[in-house]
Amino acid sequence: MKLGILSDIHEDFHSLKKALEQLEKKGCDELACLGDIAGYSRPYFDYQDTRSAQQCWESIKNNCKYIVPGNHDLFAAKSIPKS
Repeated sequence: MKLGILSDIHEDFHSLKKALEQLEKKGCDELACLGDIAGYSRPYFDYQDTRSAQQCWESIKNNCKYIVPGNHDLFAAKSIPKS
């Protein structure tokens, strides 16, 4: 089995699409997302035109068998675990 891994998408749907295409070309059987689907605040984006949290989430949900939330995802969900 060939496992493809994605992480640090930060709402860049255009780059996510390209990455998914590459993983498909490489023949990955399963995909895992290691978090940070949610992005940075606006001043840190160089890709305003392709930013879409909703499209990224739908694509990850539809393509990845395993999804682990990252720190940006937990912050966006206001669900950071207390230590």
